[in-house]
Amino acid sequence: MDKSVDTPVLETLFVELISPPKSVQLDGLPLNVVPLTRHAVNIQCKMPNDKIELVNRQQIPVLPNFAMTDYASQGRTRPNNVVDLNNCSSHQSYYTCLSRSASAAGTIILQGFDPRKIMGGASGYLRQEFRELEILDDITKLKFNGILPGHIQGHRRNTLVRAYQHWKKDECPKHVHAAIKWSKSDPLDAVEYIEDANWKIVSDKAKKTQDCTKSLIEQLSKTKSIESEAVRNNAECQEDTKNNLQSSSVGNSIQTQPVGFIWNSLYSCAYDALLTIVYNLWSEKKEKWSTKLKLNNHMTSLISSFLEVGQGDVTMEICRDRLRIDLNTLDRNKFPLRRGQGTGISDLCEELLRLPSIGNMKSKCHICGEENNCQVENLMFDCHHINRNGNVIEGMNSTITRWIGAYLNPEGMDGGHRCCRQKVLNTVTLTNPPALMAFNVASTNMTLDKSFTLRIGSCRKYHLTGIIYFGDYHFNCRFIDKKGTIWYNDGMETGRECRIDGHISQVPLSNLNTCRGKSVATVIYSRRY
Repeated sequence: MDKSVDTPVLETLFVELISPPKSVQLDGLPLNVVPLTRHAVNIQCKMPNDKIELVNRQQIPVLPNFAMTDYASQGRTRPNNVVDLNNCSSHQSYYTCLSRSASAAGTIILQGFDPRKIMGGASGYLRQEFRELEILDDITKLKFNGILPGHIQGHRRNTLVRAYQHWKKDECPKHVHAAIKWSKSDPLDAVEYIEDANWKIVSDKAKKTQDCTKSLIEQLSKTKSIESEAVRNNAECQEDTKNNLQSSSVGNSIQTQPVGFIWNSLYSCAYDALLTIVYNLWSEKKEKWSTKLKLNNHMTSLISSFLEVGQGDVTMEICRDRLRIDLNTLDRNKFPLRRGQGTGISDLCEELLRLPSIGNMKSKCHICGEENNCQVENLMFDCHHINRNGNVIEGMNSTITRWIGAYLNPEGMDGGHRCCRQKVLNTVTLTNPPALMAFNVASTNMTLDKSFTLRIGSCRKYHLTGIIYFGDYHFNCRFIDKKGTIWYNDGMETGRECRIDGHISQVPLSNLNTCRGKSVATVIYSRRY
């Protein structure tokens, strides 16, 4: 009894050690029984008014299971597990505490608990979490099997899940448990678009402080100018719309620099990026490219629209929207015209770059003799998972030139097809030299080449002409003109304007794999006439 507070106080606690490293025998006590006495501990208590009070506490340093929290107990297994579930806040905490037990017989629950916390069903946010994890699992499986579309990519979880949802809509992977399966009647909430912050490496604390201070001063000094700049840009954009026929007319004047397509809120960025490259390539030598680019009905109509732009009859955006309507009629899922749903750049390139034939692909099983022949009818080439002698042609050590060498290797390539339990090699032969070629390099980490040469009858050189980047569910692009000048365009940011972004002879190739926080998705090479 502590007379100062008139309260019973524990002075000494005798505990029995279980499986100690060495047996302990104290005089007058049983084997492995030891006494624990009170210890004094000074504690600083900070009050709401910021006043500091010192408290001296005397207590025997022992609590049930040493007062280990559920968080600290993770990764441990206890033959004798003493738990107190009464104050656990969630079913996850219940699980963590009880799953530390090696057996039911070795589990001791000190007092009662609220069973509703583990019997009430999963909360909405937890169901959403599990569903998003299932999506990430399916993305991983598709990527491993080499069948994940190139437009499903991102550096962060929310970007990946959002891209997958726009691709699959309400379709649920087959392996998902019935408790969290979603459908049209029980849809999965779409992940909201979040503008990710730009990554920045800060070398030291002093530099960080200096940069932050400088940035803050600049921000404060430019607050009013930023607002007026936005108003002025909006007015210029409206003025551009009013006078679009004059601004888009390039037929009777020399185009001094490339131009781009103004972004539309119905997710036009994939079209803006690709058509900016195609339009400016066409503008360099209209007569020649008007013939070379008529690959199919869609491209023929597009070239006719380009000519109308040159005559001042329509705007560039009308050309784009005509194409969008045609493709939407063809396939509403791949080419949607709804707010919040975009088009994949690989799907768009594959549709626009179809043509009758530029060669053929042959394969033959050496066991049963089965042969397959098909025509190469697209100028969009997928650079994923071509295998030569067990090596996948991907990664930082690979280039477009190496990939083409593997693709056109006369000994054949492993395209993933099997017959009679053996790999079947495909042999590709190009017979008609194309005017341009596009490559899907999303997530391959390939190094781009400034140019490459193809021998089809004679040697023909192809130059890097356009690069399309993707990130945060948005596309932008770079166009490289005949002189090697690199032009940057983002229809949402720069509108009609293309901005100089260096020269191809001075920019390291590794720098071309990213652009304004986005990663390369598609590259276009063309002959220069």
